[in-house]
Amino acid sequence: MKFIIGIFILFFIGCDKKSSNSTKKVYISDVIQEENQIIRLDDLEFIKNGNKLEYNFDKPKVLLFFDNSKSSKNQLLELQNIKYYKANKIANYFDIKIFPTIVIINKNKTKKYEGFIPYEVLKYEIKE
Repeated sequence: MKFIIGIFILFFIGCDKKSSNSTKKVYISDVIQEENQIIRLDDLEFIKNGNKLEYNFDKPKVLLFFDNSKSSKNQLLELQNIKYYKANKIANYFDIKIFPTIVIINKNKTKKYEGFIPYEVLKYEIKE
């Protein structure tokens, strides 16, 4: 019985030596990879990559950043005929300082409109 166990041990040691010569061992500490996080706004999906958001939409999307001000409430009324996304949770990625602000995104491009923007201006930008 000891003889059979000894043969198995030698077999596994021999196999381990062959595999270590033919392949390089990779340790967890050698592989450093920053994981990307997915951020969702309704049906939109953004990928967080460091301090940036990556996106690639076929059609323009309207993001609205707002607060409780009168201008923000008026902007909400003005956007009744346009599909938009309330996007306050990603405000830091777009450097939003003035409310309301509308950001139009399309294929990793952005256009930013700060303050109240009338529908007539937006309809030409969105072309829905």
